Amino acid sequence: MSLYTRILGLFRPASFFVALLFYGIISLIIFHVPLLHYITDHKGGFGIIFSLSIAYICTTNMVLVAFSCLGLKFLRISLALLAFCNALALYFIKTYHVFLTKSMMGNVLHTNFHETRDLLGLHLAFFMLLGLALGSLFFFIPSRIQHLKIKLLFF
Repeated sequence: MSLYTRILGLFRPASFFVALLFYGIISLIIFHVPLLHYITDHKGGFGIIFSLSIAYICTTNMVLVAFSCLGLKFLRISLALLAFCNALALYFIKTYHVFLTKSMMGNVLHTNFHETRDLLGLHLAFFMLLGLALGSLFFFIPSRIQHLKIKLLFF
């Protein structure tokens, strides 16, 4: 028995919805801190932050449930890829104090590599490791899909 199976044998597999809720909360806490700071700096109250947090978690879960229709393996790969991309976006937000928009991403994709070497620093490695660590956590977390039994009651 390998070490990986021994470690995973200690934990009961999480239900599908608990795993999705866990991803939504962790993603909100780690990757969206600059957005929450922006709201508090511009006189946004607790109600706005709470509403935004609930909306983010619900939207994330709806998208991930749609991804789960393609299979649990596809969902795990999507969670890992989203965590890695969020970590890269957080690097640019924290380092250069800009929010990434559609037009900015178009400029990034059309930029020459020699111009971007100056923008990439050693901090990028830390954020990439953060994204890879969280991505691997969400990829290897034991989860299972519960089949719901629905009983129809006729009156």
